[in-house]
Amino acid sequence: MKKYNLFALLASLLLILPAFVSCDKDDDNDEPDESKGTGVSNILGTYKGTFDNVNVMGTSCDVAGEYDVIIKEKPNTSDEVIVVLPECSYSVGAMGAKTIPSITIDDVDVKVNNSEYSISEDDYEVTQNGVKYSGNISGTVKGNQITVYYTIMPGGMKMPINFTFTGTLK
Repeated sequence: MKKYNLFALLASLLLILPAFVSCDKDDDNDEPDESKGTGVSNILGTYKGTFDNVNVMGTSCDVAGEYDVIIKEKPNTSDEVIVVLPECSYSVGAMGAKTIPSITIDDVDVKVNNSEYSISEDDYEVTQNGVKYSGNISGTVKGNQITVYYTIMPGGMKMPINFTFTGTLK
């Protein structure tokens, strides 16, 4: 009788064990798991870097030094951020030095693809100190590295100033 009870117990365990194993994790779920950090909160912060390229109509501008691009949280959304572009001075040939103020763009769309974040190409228009600035912005963030491409047209300027910024999260 003891052999029969032992056999019944082992058979029962073998039948029940797969149920516990299969309940562990849902591998078919394609939704991002926010608890593992797949949201845009992973790219928030200050990126210190330099301009790899600044030009107006193909003519290179002189821009020296390090700058900060800041990505801030946009409240009540999971796929938009606020981007603060740095103030910078530039010069083109005999035009002399010009200064572009820091510009804050409030509604920048971000798409997440695995561990790479794409700043969707987006047009913007802001007014600061009575001057209208318009342009577009795009870029990528991978790990702690950022590349941002943006244009700025201050006031009535008909040609955009093109910027390429690369930086590292501080």
